[in-house]
Amino acid sequence: MLHDLHESVPYLYDNTIGDEPYNAWVDPILTDEWQMIGWHNVSEMTKFGMPGVFTHGNFDTWSPGYLMFIAATHNGISRLYETFGNGGADTLERTLSPAEYQRTWYKQNPPLPKAKWSQRNNNNYEETALLISLDYFVNNRQLFLKNFYLKSKRSVLKPKNEGPAAYVLPGDDPRPGNQAELLRTLQAQGAEISRATAPFTVPMKKKSTRRVSEPRAVETGSPNTPNPAATPSDAVPRASMSPSPASSPASSTTRTETETRTFPAGTYIVRMDQPYSRIADALLDYQYWSPSDPQSSIYDDTAWTMGELGNVEVVRVTDTKVLDAAMERVSGEVRSPGGVNSSGSVFVINHNGDNALATLRYQSRLVHHTQSVRRRIATSYRQSRRTGLCRRRCAGGENSSREGRARCRHAHVAEHAGRRMVAFGARSIASAIHLHQHAGRRERGRPQEEIRRDHLCSCRPRRGGDH
Repeated sequence: MLHDLHESVPYLYDNTIGDEPYNAWVDPILTDEWQMIGWHNVSEMTKFGMPGVFTHGNFDTWSPGYLMFIAATHNGISRLYETFGNGGADTLERTLSPAEYQRTWYKQNPPLPKAKWSQRNNNNYEETALLISLDYFVNNRQLFLKNFYLKSKRSVLKPKNEGPAAYVLPGDDPRPGNQAELLRTLQAQGAEISRATAPFTVPMKKKSTRRVSEPRAVETGSPNTPNPAATPSDAVPRASMSPSPASSPASSTTRTETETRTFPAGTYIVRMDQPYSRIADALLDYQYWSPSDPQSSIYDDTAWTMGELGNVEVVRVTDTKVLDAAMERVSGEVRSPGGVNSSGSVFVINHNGDNALATLRYQSRLVHHTQSVRRRIATSYRQSRRTGLCRRRCAGGENSSREGRARCRHAHVAEHAGRRMVAFGARSIASAIHLHQHAGRRERGRPQEEIRRDHLCSCRPRRGGDH
């Protein structure tokens, strides 16, 4: 059981139950556990004389972007709490709005209209909720142990009971780097990845379907009643969990057409007959939500399909024959193939849109620019030595000594290098190199900052030709 603690509303919102829509990829057994533990918390804390504890509100468990989903998608139990907070540890008098302290069907013991609240109250409410949840879990440990076993078993049986059978990532995807990064994300979540050792062919639904003018079968109940066995991804064919009018072939007005597709060897397959199939299904599937749904607004993200986010192809396969393809389990981290083919002084890089290309472009530009800067500095220095310009300018005055001429020469070279680099739009780099010329030449007994200032300013030509 994983507890995810937040603070926002008075006094304690056990918002794991929250409101619809629920995430369609978690096991229904888990959503029952949410109800059991949540309402038990409300009941027990009411008995303790703690007002303002409720478990229904406008938060939904649709998006898997919360910490609690680590447990929810790995056959565990997720818990999420919101408590009142002052934005600090000080005790403050808090006055609530009527909407916050009104009595509703789900808030029979509402918070007080006005109360003093501190960090101690915050901790007391959340710690009490945690201890009640853990106590309830211990007293019903056999039930929750059996539920954990059943959720894991149902995850393995997912291809046959719910679908899909697998997600396929083609071995000839033009962006192998992004593909490998997506697969490593799944591996970090404990998902098993397999790789085809030979080409295989599977039947799939065509992307386009046509409507047919068949009379709609008579359905019982409201015409807007959703299929109780459906999930948002039921826009793609899958096995129905139970017969219903909405899933009956006679009542369908859309004719599903199939086609076969052959995938090459090296294709990655994320099988759904594994204990952690739900995390892979949740991250790779498409989300279907409409403003006309019962909850007209989503609390958080509406969609997160990671194949689209990574700009790689992810194929949802419902036919269980895909599980019979020749494949082997990937034992280590998925890495995209790389290297240099042939030899020569010119390199040609496939500009395929992989994210790693941005790193390559910036790194190669930096290396090229650094080499160019070094060449310009060396050229400036050689020119100054050939012309004797520095010696002529510093022949007299405070720089007539040997040390003074050396100091002037370094400043003069850095100044000329800076002028060259300014023409190439690198003024900031020129300044950094200028400082670097004098970083190690500190005269004994004088502060480094003073030396730098002298070196940077004493040798610059002034108006009228004076030095």
